Amino acid sequence: HMQGNKNIDLLSSNMFELGYRNKITSNLSIDIVGYTIKTENYTGLIAGRTDQTPESFPLIMETHFQIQNIPLWIQQNGITFSVNYLSRSFQLKPFITFQQTAVHDYSRWYNTAEALPNPFNMDPAQNNINSGKGIEMDHKFTPSAYGGLFANYKLKKFNINLNSYYMSRHKFYHSDNLFYTDGRGIGDIKGKMIINGRISFSPVRQVTIFVNAKNLLNNTAMEHYRTDIT
Repeated sequence: HMQGNKNIDLLSSNMFELGYRNKITSNLSIDIVGYTIKTENYTGLIAGRTDQTPESFPLIMETHFQIQNIPLWIQQNGITFSVNYLSRSFQLKPFITFQQTAVHDYSRWYNTAEALPNPFNMDPAQNNINSGKGIEMDHKFTPSAYGGLFANYKLKKFNINLNSYYMSRHKFYHSDNLFYTDGRGIGDIKGKMIINGRISFSPVRQVTIFVNAKNLLNNTAMEHYRTDIT
């Protein structure tokens, strides 16, 4: 039995940033930005009590399900460094972000304490949406480091461009991992750097001939859980 819920709070994030910018020379500047984000009011389809209706034969069991806010909230803290160098013919702009995400009040159980025992949860009184209150753990879904680079060099009628991005190794946990303890539902996402390039030639202003090259390092590791190689 599905029940509506008019008292759901919308998912919300509160963010605070503090930045510093310094133009060291006429063509070189640096930026440093620190931030903290708190996200809360996550929701889930929660299994509640099960009623027997009617009490006599034939036996009919009715379980109550409702979308509810769950106690889970997430705190992310990070800092980004970026540099911008710009001259008449050359621009270099690298950046890197380091972050740490903590999960608070996490419970793997999507049921109330009144739910009936089942093969996946034999003790709902102990294992329920409130079982994780007070628990703090690292969130391993998000790379601890993410960065990139933009470089552009202009030589008369030629233009050479490189752009790249990088992310560190991290793990992805699929919903299968909620029900099985044999390693199913875990994706090991390796650290990866992708570099793309472009060379163009403009014999006249109205005409540009170019060559694009993708993934110059031939890095074919997947970037998400069970996705195709790139």
